[in-house]
Amino acid sequence: MTMGTVHIKEVSSETLLDYLANAKATTLCSGHSKGENNEALVRKYTSELESRGVEIPDDKELYRSGVFNGRGSY
Repeated sequence: MTMGTVHIKEVSSETLLDYLANAKATTLCSGHSKGENNEALVRKYTSELESRGVEIPDDKELYRSGVFNGRGSY
């Protein structure tokens, strides 16, 4: 799995949690497949974090802490 030129496995878990929150917050976008692309990122980030044994915050926490169009979102 890659994110542009950065490999997802090279990113710290803390950074991936930020990316996950930002992608989750940006899933609310309804235009031009942006929401769908962010849903795909949410799945990738979640899968990688779970493989590392990291607890995933619930959706409410992700939406609260995420930044629309923040780093790690599409």
